[in-house]
Amino acid sequence: MAIYTQLVPRTFLIENWLIEPSLNRLSRGDELVRLEPKIMQVLEVLAESPGEVISREDLVERVWPGVFVSDDA
Repeated sequence: MAIYTQLVPRTFLIENWLIEPSLNRLSRGDELVRLEPKIMQVLEVLAESPGEVISREDLVERVWPGVFVSDDA
């Protein structure tokens, strides 16, 4: 079983979007998009491994540790 560290809020860029996990928002110029906290955590996990495939199991383990998650999530 892999051991992961908890996600640490930080600011980073994807394309021309500024991602601010601690504020649950993305911004690009005057455009501002707010995300739900779990959606932001999913984005962080995916951004940590650009170009890699993240399995559903790894994603669930990192974003919803110890919780049963249906495919609807």
